[in-house]
Amino acid sequence: ADFSRSTTLNLINDWCNKKSNGLIPSVVKELNPSAVMYALNCTYFKAGWASEFLEKNTAKENFTDIDGNLQQVMMMNAEERYMLSENDTWKTLALPFASGQYRMYILLPEYGKTISDVMALLDEESWDDVLSSMKSKLVNLKIPKFETTTSVSLNDVLKGLGMTDAFNQSKADFGAM
Repeated sequence: ADFSRSTTLNLINDWCNKKSNGLIPSVVKELNPSAVMYALNCTYFKAGWASEFLEKNTAKENFTDIDGNLQQVMMMNAEERYMLSENDTWKTLALPFASGQYRMYILLPEYGKTISDVMALLDEESWDDVLSSMKSKLVNLKIPKFETTTSVSLNDVLKGLGMTDAFNQSKADFGAM
């Protein structure tokens, strides 16, 4: 494609918009006209919870953010049985999606602990311990209503994995593509 043409940018973003059912209207803000290739992907994940949060149980409540500031936010409330693990530093709750194939894991620092304390101890071994110690428990769950999006450039990741020539204009060769 000719990356100097605005129609190419529109073509890419229209593809993303269509594939994500309009939830990701664009994946690229601008194109480098001298680029020889763009490898792009967008992930659209939409799933309900295995046990839906009822709108009538969602209300403004106090929430303390990472900086210790108290604010009023919409909190989703549910009292259900969830898989839960606890250690001296944090609790982990598995919140399953409707399909049963996926879960969102919520990590909550214990009283007096911080997210930094949790992150300092979180590694493959401690995560395996968390997963193996999960037990079903009745929980009064309160979490802020949220929406999330993210964008990640894989250039540095790919370079770190050894794919350096592709990012060097004098060595990159995409002729076979």
